[in-house]
Amino acid sequence: MDNYFDKLHSQYLEPEEDEIFGEDWNGNNIYYGDEYYDIDGNLVLIEDIEEFIRETYPRFTAGE
Repeated sequence: MDNYFDKLHSQYLEPEEDEIFGEDWNGNNIYYGDEYYDIDGNLVLIEDIEEFIRETYPRFTAGE
C-alpha cells in the first residue's frame, strides 16, 4: 500500500508528459489531440495555418 501512495505522490510532483504524435512543417511537436491540416504532406497546426500560407505560397494582387 505504501508503494501506491509513493507512486501517486511522484505523479503529482512530476506529471506525465504529453505523448508526441509527430512534427509539424516548422519543426514543432504535434501532440495527440492537437488539430492539424495535412497540406501536401506538411502537417500544419490549426493556429499556424496563416503563417504557413504566407511562407509557402506567393501572394498576388489582381491587375498587377
